[in-house]
Amino acid sequence: AVWGQQAAALAAEAEAAASEPPEQPSLAEAEALLGEAQGVPASPRLLAALTEVVEDGLVWESEAQQVLSSKRSTGRASATAASALLARGAKLGLRLEGLQPLQNALDKHAEWEASVQKALSNGKRPTQATAASFLSTAKGSPLASTLSTALAQAVEHGVAWADKARKALVKRNSGQQLQRGLKHLTLSLDRACHQLARLQEEIVASEAGARGCAWKISEPVAADLPSGYYVEDESKLFCLCQQPYHADNAMVSCDVCEEWLHLKCVGLSHAAAKNLRKYACPICASLKPLASGKAELEQAVARVKKTRRPRLEALADLARDAAALPCQPADERELSQLITSFATWQAGTEALLSRHEAAVAAQQSAGQLPAAMLSQLLKSCLSMEVDASALADRLHPLLAAQRWSERAHAALNPWQPSACLTVDALSKLLREGLASGAAQEGGELPAALAARIDQAKAWLARSAASMTALKSASGPVEETQAINAAQMVAAEAAAVGVKLDKEADKLREAAALYCLCARVYDPDRPMLSCDYCDGWFHFGCVGLPEDDKDESEEAPQDFRCPECCMKRACPYAHYHKLPAESVSALHIIAARLAERQQQ
Repeated sequence: AVWGQQAAALAAEAEAAASEPPEQPSLAEAEALLGEAQGVPASPRLLAALTEVVEDGLVWESEAQQVLSSKRSTGRASATAASALLARGAKLGLRLEGLQPLQNALDKHAEWEASVQKALSNGKRPTQATAASFLSTAKGSPLASTLSTALAQAVEHGVAWADKARKALVKRNSGQQLQRGLKHLTLSLDRACHQLARLQEEIVASEAGARGCAWKISEPVAADLPSGYYVEDESKLFCLCQQPYHADNAMVSCDVCEEWLHLKCVGLSHAAAKNLRKYACPICASLKPLASGKAELEQAVARVKKTRRPRLEALADLARDAAALPCQPADERELSQLITSFATWQAGTEALLSRHEAAVAAQQSAGQLPAAMLSQLLKSCLSMEVDASALADRLHPLLAAQRWSERAHAALNPWQPSACLTVDALSKLLREGLASGAAQEGGELPAALAARIDQAKAWLARSAASMTALKSASGPVEETQAINAAQMVAAEAAAVGVKLDKEADKLREAAALYCLCARVYDPDRPMLSCDYCDGWFHFGCVGLPEDDKDESEEAPQDFRCPECCMKRACPYAHYHKLPAESVSALHIIAARLAERQQQ
């Protein structure tokens, strides 16, 4: 029984061995066998067949090695040729060393092509990075593919597009990459959109009656910290560069619009800034009818510019070129978002400007933007790294006109006497408005200014007539009438609405009564002042010699007038020299003092 089991097992092993294919000899074994045949009387037919097999194996190994070692983009074997070579090697009946590496190369090549086909057939363009990765993998393969050629062309087109975009966006000789330039564009646009949103919220709040539409320029606010430290608020933007406040950047305030600007952005040194008595920012300077102001603004804008400031049309052309590429560039999505955001900001800004222009044309205050808002919109245009010069050119005259309109309204406002202007200043304001186009001949505001100027000139004419009447009065009655008329004219100055303080004070001074004789000022008669009551007296009326000498030479060092002596009950040293009119005046003053004491 044991023997039978062993015999059955041996038979099964023999059957299994017979069913397995015989192990193929290697090329080295075949070469060794061919060498052994040299000293043996072998069959010529068998020897010729073995020689042919060895030679074919050597040729195949050489061809396989050549295929597997090729790394150049040109001269690589195709997958079809490699498959044919693999099939030819399998038929030789030898265990060749290049068979398995060639099979592995074909497998990896087929897997790579399947991945590329999948990426190309999913309905979306592969990204530039994905195509570059596929191409890098293909460069390590010994087999050529039409897909790798197409990928290489796609990557080259993407690189050429990126170089074109960089030249269109980045400043020359700046050394910046495309991504850095796009970041500048995006950051400036985000800040402009932020400022536009603030303006829109302020307008909605003012229209809803929540608070007045008094747009305030932001300024650094001191915190409860030691002197020199400020709270840095990223939401508040300053200067033409529209950057948040930072303590390391020195700033200067414009005395016209009260905006804060960086010294480096306006081209000022610390020493020059310290020596400034009054400063107007480049925007305010450009609103004046001087060519130098506009040149200063252009220089300031050039200082804050970080890119070439491409036009929207150029960005749209780049976006169309990117969309036509077989691979999606890395910056295409950011560029598309940038174009969309700029179009949104531009539409919002144009809507505000159109509303403002319509309100100005209809001469309605509702809908008009304050000059501070227009100034903020202009700063957003000037700081924008996408060219917004068309909007800036549209905003500049609107801002100039609104500034003029606000100055004119302030000058005409009866509730703001401190804002009143002189006649010359009002006339200059009217001329500036008409010359710049901010005001139209026959408009409501210019007509009001002209009427105010006419009122002021009429008052000045009455004032001049009163001064003439005071000087030409020949008797007490005429003088009293002239004084009363002059005082009435001086009182009317406050109601004119023009700054006539100097003229009114001069008229009041001319109509004022001085001395014991109660007469108006006569420049031909010398006077002296009491050191105790500040009253003014003619030399002769207080008993002092009156001649043509200088008053300072004749006036006593410590002079007390007769009235002050009477009040203090002390003798007046020159009483015996007083004229009769002065004595009579003193009696009247004494009677009044006695009456007051009795009361």
